[in-house]
Amino acid sequence: MEDKERIEEQIGKLENVHRHDKDILLFLQLLNSVGKYIKKRKVNAHPDAIKLLNSVYDSLENVLSSPNISSDEKRQKLLDQVGAFKKLKEQIAQKKSESDIRNAFHNAVNPRAIRTTPLAIPTTHGHPDMNLCHIPPSLHG
Repeated sequence: MEDKERIEEQIGKLENVHRHDKDILLFLQLLNSVGKYIKKRKVNAHPDAIKLLNSVYDSLENVLSSPNISSDEKRQKLLDQVGAFKKLKEQIAQKKSESDIRNAFHNAVNPRAIRTTPLAIPTTHGHPDMNLCHIPPSLHG
């Protein structure tokens, strides 16, 4: 059994044990999501993904090993991790968008390049820092 399968098995057991604690279940979902991302992307995973995985695990371990922790403290630890997860997702999306733009530019200036994917059109949608061009929603395909 590979490590990822063991981790998923342990997460499943913990989800069963803590099925009535939504905060713990969300910690476990975060662990599972980040773990799956790392497994899928391997060496191409965002460098902060491992840091986030360790941080979520440490917070969960702290919550589980502190029987006197208040629900507010537990919730705050969870919210901190959810915020870090959202930030990582945004960084990954931005990195992918930047990569798509580089590829589109390369393909535009190198007509001999073989296009295996549709040409990406850079937009400002969701990326206020990227003031390249604005395409009306009616023109999006």
